[in-house]
Amino acid sequence: MILPIRRLVIYFGKKSIGYVHSTGRWTLFCLDSLQGIISLSLSKRQFLEQMENIGFRSALVIILASLSTGIMFGIQFGELLRLYRAESFLGAATMVALSKEIAPVLGAFIVVGRSGSSMAAEIANMRVNQEIEAMQVMNVDPIAYLVSPRILAATLMVPLLFLIFLIVGFGAAYIVGLLFFHVDSGIFLAQIPWLTEPIDVFRGLLKAAVFGTILATVGCYKGYYAIKSARGVAIATTSAVVTSILAILITDFVISYIHM
Repeated sequence: MILPIRRLVIYFGKKSIGYVHSTGRWTLFCLDSLQGIISLSLSKRQFLEQMENIGFRSALVIILASLSTGIMFGIQFGELLRLYRAESFLGAATMVALSKEIAPVLGAFIVVGRSGSSMAAEIANMRVNQEIEAMQVMNVDPIAYLVSPRILAATLMVPLLFLIFLIVGFGAAYIVGLLFFHVDSGIFLAQIPWLTEPIDVFRGLLKAAVFGTILATVGCYKGYYAIKSARGVAIATTSAVVTSILAILITDFVISYIHM
């Protein structure tokens, strides 16, 4: 009876130590990345490249996703509001849903799948090929050169993608309201202030910035400490995507709860 309990204690003890070690290493990693941003020692070339990669190259996917989302919301909300003869509130309901939850969360998920996984795979490959060690030998800080530009670029560009998602998604719902539910254009727009305030859009921007920081930090961290093998690259990439999505969902709940 004592032996199984002993094994159980050892197992959970090792797991606990591993989690504490990983948390401490991740915290130090974030602090080093933040120091690279504050001290402006990050690579300007890397920063501009990441702004293009995260922002402009993700814009088309964001536009397509927001179009489909806006059309879907327009149809679903329109059918629901038609039961109560309140089709005029279609624009307000769509704006609330997009600005508070859908645009920041879904937009962040798209960036995770496209750019977060790319960050993890690229840095993990550099770890496997010993390029990070080569930077350290040449007295180049790999975190300031590789990680800090990616985190800063994601923090700045994901809110911009949120605005694109919001505008295009609302525009798609607007077209659905006019064509399928014959809502008057002036009434459609006039009802928005009843449910949506400028602070809602600001909170959406705040969420998008936080989500951008999370996905970049997790992706870079997983790649930076990847196992030096081809399998390690695959594990780092998969783990970065899964961890980022879970972290974004948890953070979204916390922010929404605070702003209730």
